[in-house]
Order: sequence, then C-alpha cells, then structure tokens
Amino acid sequence: MKKIRSYATLTLFALAAVFGAATVSFAQQAPEPQAQQAPAPVNSMAVKIGVAIPKASFTAEGVDNAQMAAGLREMIAGYFKGTNVEVVSLESRLPQALAEEAKEKGCFFVLQTAVQQKKGGGGLAMFKSVAPVLGSVAPMAGVGGSTAGIVTGAVAQTAIYTAANIASTTKAKDQFTFDYSLTSTDDGAIKVKNSMKAKAKADGEDLLSPMVEKMAEAVLAAAQ
Repeated sequence: MKKIRSYATLTLFALAAVFGAATVSFAQQAPEPQAQQAPAPVNSMAVKIGVAIPKASFTAEGVDNAQMAAGLREMIAGYFKGTNVEVVSLESRLPQALAEEAKEKGCFFVLQTAVQQKKGGGGLAMFKSVAPVLGSVAPMAGVGGSTAGIVTGAVAQTAIYTAANIASTTKAKDQFTFDYSLTSTDDGAIKVKNSMKAKAKADGEDLLSPMVEKMAEAVLAAAQ
C-alpha cells in the first residue's frame, strides 16, 4: 500500500512538472501586442517648396524691379493653390544661405526664377504711366492693357506689380525670357530646369502668365 501511495505521489509531481513546462512554453511563444501607430495627419502637405526672390530685369523707365520680383513671386504661389505643394517664401540671396534657410523651414526643394524683358520696338514713354497695384496676384491670362486700380504716391512704394501691370508695359515685338530651376535641398541636385522665350504679337499681350503656368506644371511633376 505504501508503494502504491508513493507511486501515485510521484506521478502527481511528474504531471505537475509537465503542465508547468507547457504553460511556460506557451507564454514564451505568445506574440507580444503591437503598439498602435499614431494616424497620419489629415490633409497634411506632401511637398514644401521654398521660392527664392525672383530676379527681374526691366530697364524701362517707371518700372521698379524689386516690386516686379515681388509680384512675380506672388503670381508663382497662386499657380500652386489647390495642389499638394506648400509654397514658402525665402528671403536669402546667396546660394549657401538660401539652401540653409530652405532646410531650416523644412523645404524639400528650392525654386529660383528670373524674368527679363527686352524692347523690340517703340519708345519708353509709355512706361511713365505704369504703376504697381496693391494686393495678392492671382493667375491671369489674356490680360489687356487696362491699368484700372492704379495707385500713386507713397502708397505705390509698398505695392507690387500684377500680371495686368506687366502686360500693360508690353509692346508688339517685345521679348520676354523666363528662366527657372528646381533644386533638391537634400543633395543639391537640379530636378528640373528650363528657359522660355516669347515675343509679343500685339501691344498689351500677357506673355509672362502662360510661361509661369508651364513652369508650375513642370515643377509639380518633378516634385512628386
């Protein structure tokens, strides 16, 4: 009888040991719960482009190149509205400083532009009446020679040119040259670069807006 009890006791201990080992093995094999990732922000901008101050070259009397450059940058920004591109204004002028500013502001690319107007005929007297107008610049196509809304005096010194003002300076046979380049802030590689030229067929023709639109389309495609 004692032998039977001893055998039963040993059997119980053996079963307990096996059960305990199986429990430990199952606990070790069970996968740990994965941490939940924070959801991506809704409607977050995918691409941020820094736009440098454009270089404007208009030698005609009555045209302020600094104001022309400001107007061009506003025009460029207008063409990216409604896209996944966020436009950031850059104020630096030297290449190295420009790249550093773009990185500090979280830009993926730097867009540099330049516009030059060359007279193809006629005099410069018409430029004396041209003045910038206040406000933001929206894309404008087919603008005629209207100068409605012109401001003068001290107020004009803080205003910028619109596409309408630029077009009003244009005479038949005038030539516009528009250059641009998109550079990556990551490695300095040029993603897209081009130079466009257009010659006016009539007075008051808007040559710049179509070129800016083509540039915006090329930049948008290269930045994806």
